[in-house]
Amino acid sequence: MRKLLFALAGASIAASALVGCGGSLDNPAFGSDAHVRGVNLLYGPDVPGGQVNFFANQNTATGGANLGYGAASPYAEYSNSEQSFRFLNQNGGVYASIQEAFRLGSYSTVYLVPGLTDARAFSIPDNSASIGSNRAAVRVVNGIAQATEDSIGSIDVFMRPDQQPVTVNDRLNDESGDNLPYKNRTGYREFDAPSNQDQTVYVTVKRNNTGEVLLDRRPVQVRGGRFYTTILTRTQVGQSNLVANTIQDNPIRR
Repeated sequence: MRKLLFALAGASIAASALVGCGGSLDNPAFGSDAHVRGVNLLYGPDVPGGQVNFFANQNTATGGANLGYGAASPYAEYSNSEQSFRFLNQNGGVYASIQEAFRLGSYSTVYLVPGLTDARAFSIPDNSASIGSNRAAVRVVNGIAQATEDSIGSIDVFMRPDQQPVTVNDRLNDESGDNLPYKNRTGYREFDAPSNQDQTVYVTVKRNNTGEVLLDRRPVQVRGGRFYTTILTRTQVGQSNLVANTIQDNPIRR
């Protein structure tokens, strides 16, 4: 079994502000439209020209043209819940696509990630809740496509505000259980953090079935009044090396 390695990429993607009030973490409740954005996590030889285009139905999504690695389009509004999204190269070839029914009033992100033999796309619901200016919320998404020869299966995720060894109390659970399968997310965990300077929290990832440490206390920079998603993916299509990118979600302060 090949050894799986992690790197940390500090891509922090700011998005446009939400409007409205109410809602809860991972339980959006704003407006009557579905709000969807795209994030490109494909790069290197997999992306000739270094950029992709994010399409909604048959048209380029708002702000979805020429997305570099780690870039996000703004959230765009869609009055119909059933939507088709595609990531295209500069010549119009399709990297990956999805068609889903997004809940009206919700916010979601469609991720383009390296797969085993090609690129993959999947969506994750985002928050639309408020958070205090002295608190930051962080979650983790498992975007690691699986393979027979180096499959890690589900992962366990731990998060602390310091570099002390993790304990069972530091574990972030998947909404459906105590581990995190591919294409799933943990809940958000809040930390004390000032709004005017970076605060560091540390993420540890272990293989669920063996406890092998895959990511050991990697730093994530956060600030108060903001939500963050750290997504784990392969570095490139077919590669065993893994990378973690942290994306800033939309804050609403309370």
